Amino acid sequence: MENADHIPISTPFGVGRVNCYLFTRNGLTLLDTGPATETAYDELSAGLADRGFTVGDVDRILITHPHMEHFGLAGRIVEESDARAVAHKDAELILADPASHFDRERAFFEPFLRTMGVPEKIAATAVGLSEAYADYQEPLAVDRALTDGDRVDVGVDLTAVHTPGHAPGSVCFVPTTAPVAFTGD
Repeated sequence: MENADHIPISTPFGVGRVNCYLFTRNGLTLLDTGPATETAYDELSAGLADRGFTVGDVDRILITHPHMEHFGLAGRIVEESDARAVAHKDAELILADPASHFDRERAFFEPFLRTMGVPEKIAATAVGLSEAYADYQEPLAVDRALTDGDRVDVGVDLTAVHTPGHAPGSVCFVPTTAPVAFTGD
């Protein structure tokens, strides 16, 4: 799609890279920033430099969903650029305090798994596995909370389509001018 480019960003996870999309009209917009790692930051910086930009040029960050490989770097980018963060309203609290969200999920899933017959030790291990991911995310204050159908002007109108299931507050961004959709996973 014209006006959109992407920078592949490494993750320390088996899923491989995340695509950070950038839109260069109506300011510089990034869609999904990658995890909070130095490698990801260096790749993003190099990708922006290849296109004549710096992290400080970013005006807006769109988040598809609150998983660390999609928003982890966003807080650092906001600090360096004063960019505005945009995400679905159901992701807002998770992004603001991802550690507390993890605690809430753990408090829910461990007893849930036990009621499903999972032995105590295995349930505790299963919910503890995600602790390793906490290092790859930083809290992010959302400047604009979206709902289904809201539009964001990034030089082309993108419509936020709420797609709950994979994560709370998951959205796809669909341009009004092209038959594509920007999704997280």
